[in-house]
Amino acid sequence: MTGEKKYIPLAKLSKREKKKFYAAQRGDWQGLSPVTRVGPDRKSYDRNKRKDRERKSRDGEDRS
Repeated sequence: MTGEKKYIPLAKLSKREKKKFYAAQRGDWQGLSPVTRVGPDRKSYDRNKRKDRERKSRDGEDRS
């Protein structure tokens, strides 16, 4: 039994030990903020998107 840790159920661990255990289980974002990882709202009005769509449709007509 040298070097082996005895299994202790999570319910019996101290608050500090539980916190350490759960912190080890969680993944790491490697410096990225999860808040900034949200895509744009598809329902919102985007003036630039509309202009870009109109510009592309006009460019296609001129080349024909």
